[in-house]
Amino acid sequence: MRRIGEDISEKLNFRPAQFYKEQHIRGKWVCGQCDTLTQQAMPAHVIDKSIASAELLSHVLVSKYADHLPLYRQRQIFLRAGIDLSRSTLSDWVGRCGVELEPLADALKHVVLQQWVIHADETPVTIMRMGENEKKPKKGYVWAYATTQYNPVQAVIYDFQDSRSGQHAEEFLKGWQALCCYLDDGNLSIDNNWIENQMHPWALGCKNWLFAGSLRSGQRAANIMTLIQSAKLNGLDPYAYLSNVLKRLPIHKVAQIEELLSHRWKPNSN
Repeated sequence: MRRIGEDISEKLNFRPAQFYKEQHIRGKWVCGQCDTLTQQAMPAHVIDKSIASAELLSHVLVSKYADHLPLYRQRQIFLRAGIDLSRSTLSDWVGRCGVELEPLADALKHVVLQQWVIHADETPVTIMRMGENEKKPKKGYVWAYATTQYNPVQAVIYDFQDSRSGQHAEEFLKGWQALCCYLDDGNLSIDNNWIENQMHPWALGCKNWLFAGSLRSGQRAANIMTLIQSAKLNGLDPYAYLSNVLKRLPIHKVAQIEELLSHRWKPNSN
């Protein structure tokens, strides 16, 4: 028989995510004359002395705040892969990242407040423990402030507060000089649907992880959600974006922090 051609068929397959260990080998050198020991310093990391790489941290953050997987479900997924990470460890990683990413969220807030038109909205979120002396869950609120969908700067800021009081919006927008009536300018939308759409991730998240443990943890969650949702608005993969940002953040110059914002971020930057 002689071959006269071939037919090729394709099937979409799936390979589960895999964990692996990175080894950073740092040689030790000693002077032959004075016995002085020399060794290269450990690379800077967003969570010092943690076993989690920037990629793993990004995966946990995106899984919780973009895919709305509570930490206990993530732990179950990790266990199926043979990795036993406690919920307290995962929670600590999320909290630490929320703190470290706050300068980025603050820088993005500064950019948003420079825009001429801003959408605003709020939605309730249950807070399990408002303060040390509080034992009953209370209702907190997430306020959202976003540029318009036609603005070259695509961004949304989430501000977690303990009430719906208008003073929170006044404090956030303090000093903002802009238009306040859509009838006076064609740049202003007749409705607020754009910002309401940016509230959907919080609504979906609350159905899964149910509540914020405290006002402080809610504020840290808002920092993370701010960066993830803004990355999505700019057409970025939030996992790739956060992985890169978490690597660069410990050594990045504070004066150049805006280079890490999603509307300015360059994936090939070192």
